[in-house]
Amino acid sequence: MISKPKPPVVFGLLVLLVESCGEKLVRMTISPQKTTASEIWAELLASLKVDGQDITVVVDTGTPYTFFVERQWYERTHAGGCAKLKFKCYDCNPSSCHEGPTETREFLDGTQVTVFQHSGTVDFGTANADGIDFGLVVGCNRRPFAALGLSPPGKLILGGEDKSKYTGALRYVKVVNKEEQSIMVTDLGIGDASKNRIKGSQAGYLDTGSSVIGISDKLETPVLQLLRTTGKKPVSITKAAGFYGLACGDIENLPSIIFFMEEDSVLPEKVPLEIQPASYVIAESESSCILAIDFAETWLLGLPTLIGNYYLYDWDKSRIGVAKFTPREKRKLEPVYRIDRLQLEDPLRIDSILDADGITANR
Repeated sequence: MISKPKPPVVFGLLVLLVESCGEKLVRMTISPQKTTASEIWAELLASLKVDGQDITVVVDTGTPYTFFVERQWYERTHAGGCAKLKFKCYDCNPSSCHEGPTETREFLDGTQVTVFQHSGTVDFGTANADGIDFGLVVGCNRRPFAALGLSPPGKLILGGEDKSKYTGALRYVKVVNKEEQSIMVTDLGIGDASKNRIKGSQAGYLDTGSSVIGISDKLETPVLQLLRTTGKKPVSITKAAGFYGLACGDIENLPSIIFFMEEDSVLPEKVPLEIQPASYVIAESESSCILAIDFAETWLLGLPTLIGNYYLYDWDKSRIGVAKFTPREKRKLEPVYRIDRLQLEDPLRIDSILDADGITANR
C-alpha cells in the first residue's frame, strides 16, 4: 500500500541490537490470506512475535512504516475484538508505554492510520532484534491493520540475492523517483505483445501491500477489449457492483498481461514482467470470478505480480531486479517464503529479499 510522501519520521525505522556483527539468515513464512471471511481480496501476510506477543502483519513494499494495533485503544470500542482481529493486537505495558504525540499516515487509497511511537523486541523466527521503533495504532478510518513496511527511508528494507530462486539473468528496472520509490511503466502488452501493445509512460509502484493490479483508467476500454478477445477463446467480462466478473471456467482462455518498464542501463531498453491469468483473477465462488484489476490514476504492480516472479530490491543503486521464478522441483533448496539475510551495517539495517516461493493463486 503506497503511503503519501512526507518528510521522514521515526515510525518504521529499525535499530538493531543483536549479539553479533556478522550476517544472520532470517526466514519468515509469508502467504496470501484473506483477513476476514467476507473479504474478496487476499493480502500478503507474515507472523511475528513482538515483545513475546503474536502479531500478524501485511508485508508491504509500498511504505517504510511498521505499526501494530494497540489493544487498549481497540478494545475500548470492540470488547474482546483483538481475539477476532486477524492482525491481533499489541498489549502495551502501562509501566513502560506512554502515549505520546500522534501522527496520522495517509495512503493513496484513502486509508488513514493514526499512531504513536513505541519500541520493543521483534522475533523474526530465527533472530531477535531489540530497540525497534514502531507505531501503535490508536486511530483508523477503516478496520485497523498491522504492517511491516519494507521500503526506504525505513531501515527494514529489501535487498540481498539468492541466485537459486530465479531463472536466467536479472533485468534491472530503474527507480525514477527515490522519494516515492516509483518506476516507469512504458507499455502494457495483452497476450501477444508484438501485436497488442498499449503505450503507458507513467510512474508506477511495485507494491506488495496492494491486493490488486492498478492500471491507468485512461486505458480501461482498450485493456478490457483485449482481455476479452486475445486469449485462447473470446471471454465474456461484465461489470457489476464495481468489479469486472467472468466465469471461472474462462480463466484458461484469458491472455497474459505484460508490464514493460524502463530499464536501469546506459542504453535503456524495456524490461517485461508477465502476469499469468491465474494470478490476476480471484474466485468469489466455485463458478464466479473477478479480475484483480483496478482502473484508477495510479499504476500499481501489486500482489498478483509477485506470483511466479522474483524481485531483487537494490535501493542503494535505485534499481529493482526482476526475473522469472525457478520452480521448486528444479531447486535443491528447501522451499520457503522468506525475508533473507539479516545484515548488520553502519547504519544498522536489515537487508532482505522477497520472493514468491510457492505462492499460487487461491481458488
